[in-house]
Amino acid sequence: MSNNSNQTNQTNKKTVAVLEITSRPDSFCRAGRRWTKTATQVPLSEFTKEQVKALKAESNLVVVEKDVELAELDGGE
Repeated sequence: MSNNSNQTNQTNKKTVAVLEITSRPDSFCRAGRRWTKTATQVPLSEFTKEQVKALKAESNLVVVEKDVELAELDGGE
């Protein structure tokens, strides 16, 4: 029974897959958005598969797929 409790405590952290996108030029448009030299994280779920493919193939963008931890909205419970 305590094993189950430990698993729950270890899995309380929630993550979401994001694309972190930075433009090589000062500003660049792709996938219906304007990207700048400041890295922007956007949930992967906001893009179609075709948009993800186009973003990753674009030489004017630096695109990194990563998982980020979500902040607990209810005070950590």
